[in-house]
Amino acid sequence: MDFLQVAILPIALLLFAVFAFQKWSALILGPLLSLLVAAVAGLPLLETMLGPYMQTAAEYIKNFFLVFFVGSVFGSIMEETGAARSLAHCMTGITKGKYVAPLIMTVTGILTYGGISGFVIFFAMYPVALHMFKEADLSRRLIPAAISAGCWTWSTSGPGTPAIQNVIAMRFLGTTSMADPIRSEEASPPFCSSFSSSPILNGRGATISRAVSPSSRTNT
Repeated sequence: MDFLQVAILPIALLLFAVFAFQKWSALILGPLLSLLVAAVAGLPLLETMLGPYMQTAAEYIKNFFLVFFVGSVFGSIMEETGAARSLAHCMTGITKGKYVAPLIMTVTGILTYGGISGFVIFFAMYPVALHMFKEADLSRRLIPAAISAGCWTWSTSGPGTPAIQNVIAMRFLGTTSMADPIRSEEASPPFCSSFSSSPILNGRGATISRAVSPSSRTNT
């Protein structure tokens, strides 16, 4: 196995992130990049796509379809009933329209720490975050980063968290959910350090929104 066959995996993930940020559909990117990986690795394309690729895709859909469905329905209810807008107004009033992204990060982190699945939280928090980002004049493209910084970083590594990262260690290493709490707390800040150092924390919403893309603002 040469270097390129190994390097193609992170390259494919990077390409997926870049094209997804450019609003390419994941339903298109997934098969295309999988074909690229299979071609570079020297695997038979048709057999790989019809065999391991489709089997894994079907297994993933079987395991997570209901989670995504319930989360999507809950998010739609939040949006249609006006609950998302009400929560957004209440939350922005706390920081007077500033520090919107860190506020979203904190709320999602607390919910995840309480045991709610990150997938469900993403659907539930998105409509709330959308209204908050609109009021702060921030690009909606920053919303996934704000939510992910809360539900998939420090809230999954802290002591006592019911996240799968903690459950795996409990199952295979025989540890408790509170094992080594000091190092768990020490590991949490680095997860958010790159996000926390962002200019978003300074409340410069309009500047960042223009820097990302004027056409992608939430008021368009």
